[in-house]
Amino acid sequence: MEAAGCPNLSDFFPAFAGADLQGCRRRAAKVFARLHRVFDAEIYQRQHGREAGEPGRNDSLDLLLDAGESDNNGTAAMLDHGTLRTMLTDIFSAGSDTSSSTVEWVMTELLRNPESMTKVCNELAAVIGSGRIVEESEIGRLPYLQAVIKETFRLHPPAPLLLPRQAEMATKRMGYTIPKGGRVLINVWAMGRDANAWSEPEKFMPGRFLTREVDFKGGDFELIPFGV
Repeated sequence: MEAAGCPNLSDFFPAFAGADLQGCRRRAAKVFARLHRVFDAEIYQRQHGREAGEPGRNDSLDLLLDAGESDNNGTAAMLDHGTLRTMLTDIFSAGSDTSSSTVEWVMTELLRNPESMTKVCNELAAVIGSGRIVEESEIGRLPYLQAVIKETFRLHPPAPLLLPRQAEMATKRMGYTIPKGGRVLINVWAMGRDANAWSEPEKFMPGRFLTREVDFKGGDFELIPFGV
């Protein structure tokens, strides 16, 4: 993530794009090459196991491998090896850094706010008990923990800007003219701290989500850490 997200002069001065003056592309290429070797090893191991008749795991990789096989009628495979590798890279990149950074910010905010930490601990003790891992099916019984996660997403989204969108034609939105081919970036960091949408936006207040029906799955535009 550091290699892919480092500031690049080429982003600001397109004339230098071919030079790679800072070596950003070279560093990113080396990192992705190492990552691809790991994925290739897992793909080949799984393919050999399938050829040897080993039982499948019915996980995401098995489903992708199924899509990459030709059917009995000779229909061409839907996914080639390069596409499969790219999909695994997207899943890994999007699912690893976002999860780890969110957990870090949750713990940071709870340490900064002992009252919230106490409420989370009390809820877990009352609902789950001690010495047991929380199961996904039990998360619905932990409203305050869910509120803590939402409040963390509000203050510290996985990325401050969503993926850019490009206008297919000239259009006007909210008084702004977006030319054809223009790119639009949505600042979710600023949206989460907008006083017009949130009371005391700079404060960590999970309780605001106990009385407010807002989710982060894309249906409520004031909280869209992963887009819509």
